[in-house]
Amino acid sequence: MKRLREKHDLRRFEYTAPIGFPEGTSNEYSTYLHLLVNWLEIEAASQFMTRERVREIAGRKHHYRWIYRSVLSDWHSLEDLFRTRGIVPIAPAEHAARRDDALR
Repeated sequence: MKRLREKHDLRRFEYTAPIGFPEGTSNEYSTYLHLLVNWLEIEAASQFMTRERVREIAGRKHHYRWIYRSVLSDWHSLEDLFRTRGIVPIAPAEHAARRDDALR
């Protein structure tokens, strides 16, 4: 799987990742990583309820507030980046296992 080039791919958004609760995580790397984690969380939750409801819930979180705000405001740009890097869509584990077997 192609990876993000550390935080460099995310720097094009001119983010200044906050460190510490309640805006960010314990360090800069983890805060950048959670842009992906929280994007995936919202995407997955949207399979079970409306996107609007998920956005409302994410916007009321008392932790990772900057991360959720950034994900919600830059949704499509982040999606484009994650697709370009081959991070999404995520294939089911059985597909990855077959792919890995084929590579052996």
